[in-house]
Amino acid sequence: MTVATMTEADWHEWRAEGIGGSDIAALVGLSNYASPLSLYYEKTGQLKPDHEPSERQRIGRRMEGLLAEEFHDRTGLYCMATQTIWAHPVHTFARCTVDGLAYEGDDIEDRSPLGVIEFKTDGRFGWPEGVPANIRAQCVWEMGVTDSPQSWLVVMFAGFRVQVFEIPFDDDARADWVFMLDAATRFWDQVQTRTPPLADDHEATTRALLQVHDPDPTAELDADDTTRDLVDKLRWAKAATKAAKAAEDTLSNQLRAALGDAVDLVDSGRVIASWRPQIAARVDIAELRFAHPELVGAYTRETETRVLRLHTAKGN
Repeated sequence: MTVATMTEADWHEWRAEGIGGSDIAALVGLSNYASPLSLYYEKTGQLKPDHEPSERQRIGRRMEGLLAEEFHDRTGLYCMATQTIWAHPVHTFARCTVDGLAYEGDDIEDRSPLGVIEFKTDGRFGWPEGVPANIRAQCVWEMGVTDSPQSWLVVMFAGFRVQVFEIPFDDDARADWVFMLDAATRFWDQVQTRTPPLADDHEATTRALLQVHDPDPTAELDADDTTRDLVDKLRWAKAATKAAKAAEDTLSNQLRAALGDAVDLVDSGRVIASWRPQIAARVDIAELRFAHPELVGAYTRETETRVLRLHTAKGN
């Protein structure tokens, strides 16, 4: 089935009922935008994802036809069955929407695809270190779900430079698929049993917690061994961070003192540290507030957030 035969709402509902290619990076700690907990809240309906595509996403989708032509010109293969939805025959929660399937000819009747195709646009000028781990994870996931031996990743970089990457479903990819499938299986069990994964340090986790939980001014939680232990560990972590910052500041000043008037510290002809002047332009808010209070007031907005603080018992 293709996305074109579904309504937008039906497609998003289908995606919500499983783990897709754009989800898997979050489960294995490779996503900059989502975490296991934020994804859990989305899959359980506690956090509503923003389905409105960004300008970049809209343009990227419109570029897929052009990239399909570039793929054919560069490989001689044909991109067919675009935007097709798939679910693993055994692990039905494992799903993906592939941008296309690669065929040797444009007549696909009675022919098996050679692999999956993924289209991307990227504002960088290239990937000098190879395919990023989060994107590779998506490609491997799609190969595992569709039982495909190959993935072609077609990317348009800045400057309209197009590059085609081939990712085979080799032993390394197969091992990664097994690892990701295991993580997804455990995560989906948590979704089904409404057992949230542990919170981590991801910004998406912080945002999700703020969005999901509305503060009740009258509510109190009685401390137990678990929450007491969390408070103790957080106190220790804050103290360790403070001590580390003090050590950093001390060592920085000692190095400044050693440099004196010199701007570079050189070791065998190589600069290993520098202390150079740097110009920065900043708005003097205090002066602006004094000189033009009406202007500051016109552009001041109140925001509300929840602040986590540790309290010291009175008398301590």
